[in-house]
Amino acid sequence: MILCHLTIERFRNLARGELELSPGVTLFWGRNAQGKTNLLEAVHYVATGRSFRTRLDRECLPWDAPAPAVARIEGRLERGGVSHQLAVSLTDRAKFAWVDGKALTRLGDLLGKLMVVLFTPDDIGIAAGSPALRRRFLDMALSQVSSAYLGHLQGYVEALRQRNAAFRTGDSSLGAAPSEEALDPWAGPLVTHGVETSLARRKAVGELALLSCTFYKEIAPGDGLLNVEYRSGSAIVPDDDREQATEHFRRRLNDAAAIERARRQTLVGPHRDDLLLTVGGREVRDYGSQGQQRSVVLALRLAEGKWMAQQTGETPLLLVDDLGAELDQDRRGRLLPLFGAGVQTLATTVGDPRLLGSLIGANRAIEVQGGHLVDA
Repeated sequence: MILCHLTIERFRNLARGELELSPGVTLFWGRNAQGKTNLLEAVHYVATGRSFRTRLDRECLPWDAPAPAVARIEGRLERGGVSHQLAVSLTDRAKFAWVDGKALTRLGDLLGKLMVVLFTPDDIGIAAGSPALRRRFLDMALSQVSSAYLGHLQGYVEALRQRNAAFRTGDSSLGAAPSEEALDPWAGPLVTHGVETSLARRKAVGELALLSCTFYKEIAPGDGLLNVEYRSGSAIVPDDDREQATEHFRRRLNDAAAIERARRQTLVGPHRDDLLLTVGGREVRDYGSQGQQRSVVLALRLAEGKWMAQQTGETPLLLVDDLGAELDQDRRGRLLPLFGAGVQTLATTVGDPRLLGSLIGANRAIEVQGGHLVDA
């Protein structure tokens, strides 16, 4: 999978730009606040239909643009010997997407057409932050390789939303035993979609754990073994099949009925899932240094890219913001050669592009100045 051409119009400070891209590593360099991250954000947007920096689409428009401002991003990619055209446009009120000229009725249908793995300095939250960040990491990887997973995740989120809304209105029937679906009409879809979501996450984590452990040993060989463990919020245990998982989820909902009524929210399900990350037997979130936490996240991201390639037969595009940020010299020296390796990579840096370019194997360096691209 190769992104061959990119067109950007009125996206943040990128007024207009066209870029032919090669299969190798392209390094975007320059001072801060020139638009390097904006460029990666635009690529992520055309691949996923969303920003990795904000939930407010209007923040992606030029701040001084007169209304009605429209941003547009187009990408041409080659996948399996076939060319495809992706496009996304957004205003301060709506956004639209097209694949090969056909308008999408659901933005989620864009996912997986151009698979991306994103590295940013904020990723340290996956190791050090809330469970929601670790769930988001899993969901983005799974949703790009499986439309079935995305459908179950969306079905679960909608059932959860409706059930919690009913709790807030004081519906006294909610929180009844989940077998009494006439009283709790959302328990059925909650369990059905929740079990499929949980089983897919459990399987993916098992596979990612092996890959990330290998990558971590290469980045930080003296730190001990990295272990990644799935923690189910649905009371699903490691050996459960689908039938057993369904029974355990239903029983857990039944046990939580009274406290859910008291708190007016659903307390059981994959929205309470988490990952336990340990290095040398110690939990990274509480005991890991910042260097360890960042190394763990980088190992997870590298594992994500390899896992996605194994699942689909196509290698995802790597987007790396602020290459080597906040790593000591030894870790950076071991990490950088792991990038590239035949994978199309777009990376940004404020450092010396010649030094970093040689370490990562970059075959092209482009300076970004005030939203404009200056090819070296």
